[in-house]
Amino acid sequence: MDRLVLQRGVIRSKATRILNKATTALDEENTDVEVIQSLINRLEVEQENLNEANKALMDTLIDMDPSQEDIEMGITSVEEYDDKIAIGLSRLRAKAKKNVNPGSRPASPVASEYSTASGMGSSTSKKRHIDCLKLKLKLLTERF
Repeated sequence: MDRLVLQRGVIRSKATRILNKATTALDEENTDVEVIQSLINRLEVEQENLNEANKALMDTLIDMDPSQEDIEMGITSVEEYDDKIAIGLSRLRAKAKKNVNPGSRPASPVASEYSTASGMGSSTSKKRHIDCLKLKLKLLTERF
């Protein structure tokens, strides 16, 4: 399990570095669209890698018969970090769209940030939420 936690930490670090670069790119007035698209692509790859690492960690955690509190803390940690990535991706996409069409106004970037951050805009987030619910159900049925 320690190996999985370490692996997830490395992936989170990479994602954080990309998010920091994204913040810099978002703060600049005329960031090149290719730079923004590159950040989007890299962040999507790390998001997928992180989802796989989280799933492997949760599978291992289930085998260890954790407490309900441990599960909830793990799920909360996963959701908070996934939200950071989702918001970063949403902001980058809005910036890319704005830079491609400089005269047009982006279609409600705040609304898309909220829908993505809440997990409603991402099929990966929906799948992760379903996996978490399955985990909780499994733990409840094993205890009764």
